[in-house]
Amino acid sequence: MATIVLFHSVLGLRPVELGAAERLRRAGHEVVAPDLYAGAVAATLDEGFGPLDRVGWDAVVERARRALVGLPEEPGRAARTEGAPSP
Repeated sequence: MATIVLFHSVLGLRPVELGAAERLRRAGHEVVAPDLYAGAVAATLDEGFGPLDRVGWDAVVERARRALVGLPEEPGRAARTEGAPSP
């Protein structure tokens, strides 16, 4: 099966993302879902930028990079957007 990296949206790592990760695991995939905001979550998009501002973009990027250590060079990626079309 695949190795999947599931990054959360600006709202943080919420139960919906954790549930998606668990469903993928039950389907046999290895799933990494890093918490880039260290537990902070938001209810709205406007609120979501608060944790990002507090944590800082550089810290978010570093946490994302650390989550990739030891994974295959081309893991699968999953995206969930809040109202924006997915590519």
